[in-house]
Amino acid sequence: MSELMKVLVPGLAVVVVAGVLGYVYLQNKRGSLTLQLPSTVLPGGTVSGSVELLVKQSVEEGRLVVGLIGEEITVTDRGDREYEGTREFFRQELSLEGPRSFLSGEPVGRPFSFELPSEDQWEITVDLTEVEWRIEARFETRGIDLFARQVLNVSSQGDR
Repeated sequence: MSELMKVLVPGLAVVVVAGVLGYVYLQNKRGSLTLQLPSTVLPGGTVSGSVELLVKQSVEEGRLVVGLIGEEITVTDRGDREYEGTREFFRQELSLEGPRSFLSGEPVGRPFSFELPSEDQWEITVDLTEVEWRIEARFETRGIDLFARQVLNVSSQGDR
């Protein structure tokens, strides 16, 4: 490895780590977003939960959105390596609040519910694939958005 690369690689790593830490710091300074979800959901059943928002600094215009996302995850063997691929096959979003102003320290809690499609409605392209369902919540504002994600524990019909 050349002398230049010995200096550039660690320097680049420091810049990336500092950028990630700075982003997390600014996001935490903006406020918090928390999801409350059931422990298990059945295909074809209802996912009911709530999202809690607390902004630490007043926001002129913000919007609270929650979504149900379905994604297939496939693993492919290619010789001595495995490759993981993902494909989103389902997305449904609800606007829970806004756009409007949010005051510093103002707690906002909103319930939501989605119908999880039954297994025969899942648009899977490969038979040997893993399916992940998750709920994502976003507080969209100018600058850095708040974000929360939670993977759902979906029990197959035979696991009842």
